[in-house]
Amino acid sequence: METIISRSIYQEASPGWGIRICAFRGWPANMGEKVPVAGVKVAIDGPKKTWTSTNNRGAALFFLNGNETGNYKVTVEAPGSMMVMPGDRSFELDVKHNTEDPVERWAKRRVLVEYPCYLDLTVRDAGTKNLIEAAYDEESHLEIRSPFYPYVQRMEVRSPVLSIAEPLWPLGPGETGAYGLSLRHVQGYHDAEGNEFFWVTGQKEETAWNGTFAGPGERLALIAYLLPIPPTPSGDDVQDATGLVQWLNGNSHVVTSNIKEDKARATTDAGDLAKVVWKSGNPQDTIKLNNDNSFVFTASAMYWERNFYTQAHMRVAAELHVFNGWVHLEDKNANKQGELSLFVPDGLGIPGSLIPGGNPERVYGEVHFVEGLFLGDPSNEENLIAKGAYYFPDGARLPEDARLLIPMIPSNLR
Repeated sequence: METIISRSIYQEASPGWGIRICAFRGWPANMGEKVPVAGVKVAIDGPKKTWTSTNNRGAALFFLNGNETGNYKVTVEAPGSMMVMPGDRSFELDVKHNTEDPVERWAKRRVLVEYPCYLDLTVRDAGTKNLIEAAYDEESHLEIRSPFYPYVQRMEVRSPVLSIAEPLWPLGPGETGAYGLSLRHVQGYHDAEGNEFFWVTGQKEETAWNGTFAGPGERLALIAYLLPIPPTPSGDDVQDATGLVQWLNGNSHVVTSNIKEDKARATTDAGDLAKVVWKSGNPQDTIKLNNDNSFVFTASAMYWERNFYTQAHMRVAAELHVFNGWVHLEDKNANKQGELSLFVPDGLGIPGSLIPGGNPERVYGEVHFVEGLFLGDPSNEENLIAKGAYYFPDGARLPEDARLLIPMIPSNLR
């Protein structure tokens, strides 16, 4: 039998019926050499149920009688510390009975086996580079996307240092697809969406991970750099929008649209621009703008503690805008589309020449959409325009100018 099986990589061992599985190393260099793997357990379940292991030429044969043809479920297990390539672990094969062609009487498949790779993760503040402690709850989790699965692998995160026990197939540079990472729901920080937030450490120079590995069996150390959400300040230099003349009337959640332009500028007693917090008396309120404001609400920084909705045109100027709730711009299917224009006050902002990808002729500010900017109902993720932290050019008019927003990532922080 061993002699017959050893022939089976290239030709059938019998003119009868059967199933042939051949196991090879899956790393690209090994695939080029067709390195066989012995000891791979292969089980079949159908009209006949049995199992065997591949020999030193990577072959496993199952000889079938005519009454044992039909559909089979095949499962594959790797030997020792190796893993089977996702997609090759379980599959179905059909062994045809009514055929005169001896080749078609044999169902065949090649499977790939390799030494898995692993990730070690450390979570740090992108600004201070300090470990992020005590910011995790039952919602904090890491997501791993791969070209092998239609679903996302999700893992709990409860501390800033994490060894990911899940073995990963060693995707190499130049192969189709790559791994993608996200880290979500860490208190006080934006979600890290994409590999530009995950940097390879332990090298001469840290670089963003490209989603691949250098070779089988690699254990890669990554740092997740999370962008902090600017905390809402308090103190004498901070003004409440309800306390400013007619920005919000008393504890009302409706933004006024008919005040004088000089009243739309928030200043300290010294005449400097002040920070403004937008919130109504009821935490459940959504702040609303029902009619266009022809003037521009101006402050040094603005912090929105409530959700914001508009079917009109809202104009605000600040070097820093923090929307801690969602922003709902009514879509064009309504009577009037909502718009949000973001400006930078004179003398403030970041020159575009200092921001990678920025326009050197424009000045930029920062905007944080913590829960997201939506064109339409925020409960529908398809309406999401932007979520996270961005540099915006002075005068950006959303949603039309959403393409001009530059995502803030660890490599372009100021």
